[in-house]
Amino acid sequence: MEKTTMKLNLGVILCKHCSAIIDTVDSDNVVTYYSVCQDPSCTEATKKEQPDWD
Repeated sequence: MEKTTMKLNLGVILCKHCSAIIDTVDSDNVVTYYSVCQDPSCTEATKKEQPDWD
């Protein structure tokens, strides 16, 4: 029987607004990163969080 090895991605990138999984990351440790997904409600929420420097 042939052995196969599969590397697990222990890192995950989650949307900070809706917690959707955006991607996984090849990592030696379990790690969670937060970003913003492409959902319109999440991008609008991010725009509202940004201070208006004008």
